[in-house]
Amino acid sequence: MQDVKKIRETLSTASDRLSELKIQKELNVAEKELKKREEGLFLDQARIDIATEDEIDNTRGTDGIEFKLYQIFDVEIE
Repeated sequence: MQDVKKIRETLSTASDRLSELKIQKELNVAEKELKKREEGLFLDQARIDIATEDEIDNTRGTDGIEFKLYQIFDVEIE
């Protein structure tokens, strides 16, 4: 994320068209990589949610165990 910000700042200071094109290409690559990472995090979160739900269902099937669920983590991607 910070790499993208730095590249954007560099883009505004480009002295000529060739430099601007090189920086824009670098920015496109960095943004693409950032989107891949975000997708990976989303898929990881989905896998964790599914595994957690499965474990909760398995535990609920055990006699004599009662519990309440509380959200303790919150993930934000900016």
